[in-house]
Amino acid sequence: MDVIFSKILSMSFSAVFVIAGVLLLRLLLKKAPRKYSYFLWLLVFFRLLCPITIESPVSLIPVKEDAILFQSGDAGGRVKIDTGIGALDTLIVRGSAKLVETKEGSPLPELVSKGHSNLTTVLFARAGILWGLGMLGFMAYGVIQVLRLRYRLRTATLVSGRDAEDCPIPIYESDYIQTAFLLGLLRPRIYLPLGTGQERSYVIAHEGMHRRRLDHIVKPLCYLAVVLHWFNPLVWLAFSLMNKDMEMSCDEQVLKHAKEDIRSDYSKCLLKLSAMESGLSVPLAFGETNTKERIRHALKYKKPSVWIGIGAILVLFIASVTLLTTSGKGGWLGGDSGVMGAWNKPLSKEEFYRFLSENRNPYIGDASANGRLLGILPGLSCYAYDGTQLQTSHEPYELIIRYKKTEPISVREEMENADTMMRNAMYLFATIENMGRCTFSLVEDQEAEQHEASYSLYREEMEQIYGPLYERSKTPEGLLQLEEDYQAYQKELEEFLKSTAMSKIDLYDTEYSLVEGAQGAPEEQQNLNDPADMVEALISEAILDYGADSWASGHQVEAHAILGGEYALFQQLIQSDRDMVFYLLVRAAAFGDEGEEAGGSRFPARITISRDDNGGLFVKEFWVPRDGAYYDDDIKAEFPEEYWDDALTMEGYKEALEEAVLSKITERLAEDNADDTGK
Repeated sequence: MDVIFSKILSMSFSAVFVIAGVLLLRLLLKKAPRKYSYFLWLLVFFRLLCPITIESPVSLIPVKEDAILFQSGDAGGRVKIDTGIGALDTLIVRGSAKLVETKEGSPLPELVSKGHSNLTTVLFARAGILWGLGMLGFMAYGVIQVLRLRYRLRTATLVSGRDAEDCPIPIYESDYIQTAFLLGLLRPRIYLPLGTGQERSYVIAHEGMHRRRLDHIVKPLCYLAVVLHWFNPLVWLAFSLMNKDMEMSCDEQVLKHAKEDIRSDYSKCLLKLSAMESGLSVPLAFGETNTKERIRHALKYKKPSVWIGIGAILVLFIASVTLLTTSGKGGWLGGDSGVMGAWNKPLSKEEFYRFLSENRNPYIGDASANGRLLGILPGLSCYAYDGTQLQTSHEPYELIIRYKKTEPISVREEMENADTMMRNAMYLFATIENMGRCTFSLVEDQEAEQHEASYSLYREEMEQIYGPLYERSKTPEGLLQLEEDYQAYQKELEEFLKSTAMSKIDLYDTEYSLVEGAQGAPEEQQNLNDPADMVEALISEAILDYGADSWASGHQVEAHAILGGEYALFQQLIQSDRDMVFYLLVRAAAFGDEGEEAGGSRFPARITISRDDNGGLFVKEFWVPRDGAYYDDDIKAEFPEEYWDDALTMEGYKEALEEAVLSKITERLAEDNADDTGK
């Protein structure tokens, strides 16, 4: 229900602009036949009923297709608001936040669970139920009206059948109705009041025109759209004007096909029927309405010129292309309120710090201000921005920034992303005064939105290191000094990580270890200040340890390729219990003094790296699949689906792994020969 309601809201919001466009175009078509205006309204109702739109660069709709999106989750779900109109997003967020915060004793805060925004509570805890009840009520009203009318018509008398020459559809008369109409979907029938006189032929011609144009099917569908969007007053206006244009276009067709000028007699017919009109509202029947305007229109009718018809057709074509499509990104009316995920334009350091300082935001609920700040912060490698959510029902107030993975990511890129998230969070704390927590939500599986990892940083923890952050952003110079303090702290942290990691990684005293660095550099050139190098060293050591018992004699070498993985922020390892999980392909081998291979294997593996109580890195788990019939099942149970093919076949990796192992064996033999010659 919540997902459907959010889609209806998005469709209704987009339709507002379509209706506005049709109202303007309707003025341009004032002198054209009303059938063109009627067609324009059909575009509106198609947009209200069709949940899918086509993207087009010429679209005039300024909002995104899923401007309001409900995303289900373990906590009950959350709402993503990203209309593409910054001012409107801000108004929605501020209004929903004040609705909760300003009403003491309100039950709304209790309905907001962790990870939800106030809008989730306001729109979907209450409005969704109200929408459903209203929809059922209006649908029931329409059905009841039709049933009442059919009950009145139970004694209607057939006066002309389908085979009659004067009319192709059945005609009935009844003394329980006071106006003429067409009723029925699959088998439409014309119903006339008993005693209809000379105006009978005009009524039959008018209702027959409805039948030929399938209006008896179109109107119920349009009423269905009204039922779904009953909360939108512009939809009701569109339905009313559509009915008016539908009836007038039918009048025009009757006058056009008449063999003589019948405008006067036809107008008298309309006047007479209006005098007998009962006022009964039947959404699925075609009763006569808007009599005064129709009479005035009929008396003024004259056949349009060819040029008016050509111009009207051109307007319809342009309207179809620009109003039935979406721009995909939205934003021409007020700009994109979301994060761009990359630099909007190249900025110097001075411009960057000046922009942040001048756009400080004292209130986290100002979505537009948040968007301006996020828009100039760098994005994440291999991830695309996917919107933001706010939690302002209780402290700490939280900004959640969502990303979806777009391509495989290397370990080094993951390390760079970790630094980017830490740095971006620091700048956001410094420029959004009442934000207490900043969460980065990374989704690995774009289809099912699974394998989601969330990393939260807190203002309190950062201010223990850098002091009052919002105060430091008063001037660009203050932000520049904050950046220098950040870099200094990272150097201190790297030194600490180096010292603790060395207690766990003994690269030089291990007899069989020939570990290469993350960039393929020899041992002596490894930079253990680099977290990526430390991870590579740990992985290599774990692989060699894994094969040590199997190969009691000889020397061992290994090569591996990391497919990807989930990682903890290295900068938080001292304070966090989070593990790093990597999925890799391995080629390990043992060789004798003459270079002959004494054993070896090629296999996929999953390795988990954690830290001990002293902050030292260590291998927590080293997993490999079982051989034989269980091999494929183990891989599919333990590896993400995106890595299955590579793990099962190693295609594209076999040759590189073999060459790396051979190169290490050759280097080791060369070193041994050099040592023997020296002796």
